[in-house]
Amino acid sequence: MHARSLNVGLLQMDIHWMDPDKNIDVIKGHLSSYKEKIDLLVLPEMFLTGYILKPKTTSSILLKLDEKIKQLQEIAAQYQTAIIGSTSYMENGNFYNRCVLVEENKFSYYDKIHLYSPVGENLEYMAGNKVVNFDLKGIQIRPLICYDLRFPYLSMTEDTYDVLVYMANWPIPRIGHWNTLLKARAIENQAYTIGVNRIGGDENKISYNGASAAYQYDGHEMINLLDSETLQTVTLNISEQDNYRIKLPFSKDRKWL
Repeated sequence: MHARSLNVGLLQMDIHWMDPDKNIDVIKGHLSSYKEKIDLLVLPEMFLTGYILKPKTTSSILLKLDEKIKQLQEIAAQYQTAIIGSTSYMENGNFYNRCVLVEENKFSYYDKIHLYSPVGENLEYMAGNKVVNFDLKGIQIRPLICYDLRFPYLSMTEDTYDVLVYMANWPIPRIGHWNTLLKARAIENQAYTIGVNRIGGDENKISYNGASAAYQYDGHEMINLLDSETLQTVTLNISEQDNYRIKLPFSKDRKWL
């Protein structure tokens, strides 16, 4: 039996405000100059536009995002990778903070469940109502978005998965929480946990310092991108994680109350 593994690229970027074309150019630029194989490229929350709090005022741009997703599919085909990140998305007159997994001939999505009420995200967007797993080469990916990280029940479900992926616009004042919670999610779920946050500042006058990271299933930090725009990869040995879960079957002792 072949070992199950996944090469994951973390692209920590300074998102250009309301400029999807420029942000797509940034993604293409990093992929074109990167030499290692990437099976899954992880981008920050709202990577096409920045963190839009008033989507109704920007609907003309959002109406064109399906075109941008098609461009991402072309990029995925060119570089033989899958691309995951979230975007403000309009559907049937409603707005969602939607995570998209873009592959050459496939499109999957998850809608953010926990909308950040301190800034009114819950007043502008519709909340998702279910967690999902994305299947990528037989490996189960559980996508979650930013504020979702504070709610462990989303990652602690009877429906199992292999990798947790968080995409975020997580601000500097609470970056310590980001670091601690990512590590905790890896430990409590015995799962590789990836978190990709943006850097720079946005039109909401919020500043970000990245700290995108990958944690092993035992909580060991594999990589931390600190505070610079960069693309780096980690290799997730899923077979090794499977063996670790067999050796220490913590999940079997959970009581589902």
